[in-house]
Formats: sequence, C-alpha cells, structure tokens
Amino acid sequence: MDDTKVVRFPDLTVEEKLDLTDRGVEEFIDLECAFEGIKLIPCPEVPIEPEMEEKETYYQIGYISDLEFKNMEDAEKVVKLLKTCQMIGTSYLGNYNYVSRIKQFDRQINVHTAYSKEDIEKNRKALEEYKRKKESYDELKKEYDKELESKICIEDKIWDEVNHLRGIKQIQDDIVVTYQKYYVMAKENPEIAMQFLENAYSDKLDKIKGTIGEGKYKEFLASLGED
Repeated sequence: MDDTKVVRFPDLTVEEKLDLTDRGVEEFIDLECAFEGIKLIPCPEVPIEPEMEEKETYYQIGYISDLEFKNMEDAEKVVKLLKTCQMIGTSYLGNYNYVSRIKQFDRQINVHTAYSKEDIEKNRKALEEYKRKKESYDELKKEYDKELESKICIEDKIWDEVNHLRGIKQIQDDIVVTYQKYYVMAKENPEIAMQFLENAYSDKLDKIKGTIGEGKYKEFLASLGED
C-alpha cells in the first residue's frame, strides 16, 4: 500500500498558499471536493432550440377566453359589441343551474405570438429531438446545481483565506516602502523609523502579526532594516 500523503490546502504554509496561482487554488478546491465526496460535474451544455419561422401574431380578448383573432381590427369590433351586451354567470344548486350574477367580461385585448402549424410539422423531428435533449439537460443541470452548491461552500472558504493572505502580503509590501521613507526622514536611524511606523500603522502591523504569527512577524520587522 502506498503511504504517500496527499497534501491538502490546510496542510500548506502561509508562504505556500501565497505562492499559489489562481489555477493552483482551483486545483486545491477540486481536491477538497473529492475528499468531501462532492462530484466534479461539468456544467451541461444548453441544447439549441431548432430554428423556426417567425411567430405569427394574434389577438385575444381577455386571458382565458376563446375569442382570438388574426388582426387587431376584428378584436376591437368584438370588444365594441360586447360593451353593449349584458353577460351573466351561472351556478348550480343541486341538479339545477341558475343565474347567479351579472358577469363583468374582461375586454382587454392581449397580444400573443405562436408558430404556424405548418412550421411545427416541418420541424417535428428536430423539435422532438430538442425536447429529449432539453429533458436530459434539465436533469443534468439539477444535479450540477446541487453539487455546485456544495462546492461553493468550500470554494468560498478557500478563496476567502487566499484573498486575505494576498491582502496581508500587499500590506507588508506597502509597509516596506513606507519604512524606507521613514528611514530617510529619520536620518537613517532604524529605531526612530520604526517608531514612526508603529505610531501611524499599528493597526496594519497588528493585522500582519495576527496572520503570519509571532515568529514570522519578528522576522519581517528585522528584514525592514536590511538593505
């Protein structure tokens, strides 16, 4: 049995995490997903709907009526007629129906579009194939989204740490530049330059110390005075 240890992201030192490229970070994310039993599923490709002729426009009076027309003028004529009519609604009591109320008909004309029957017939096979692919895509996308949700938790945790470390590294670089300016202002006296630094940037120095630890922090401060 091979006892070779797989190095995981938490096993890395601060320096090793800082040396990671973005691709390297993603590889460790995939590795953590593997340890956690999260499937590495590629995002399924969205099927392309068959090209159809331009949809035809039709006009419907109300949203639930069967009053549908080829042109707006005919629909407007019917609406104008309906405005002169008294419409009713009926209900049932036992086996008998009765007039229950005066019905307010929805006279709004709504515009819709639909394919022609001929176009659908012409593309039937392509539409059936698209339907099959779309159903398969929906199933795969559902599984992908489920696994992605679990992956995002790991991804966010690792990237948050990496971005934090990169931010601290930038602060360190800025501190080095600032110290060099203070060193010149202090007539090359390192103690005064350090005092200037602590007076103005104690919060940033505390962030550095809290991230890299006491030992590395002391090494960092010692390196400021080196040429």
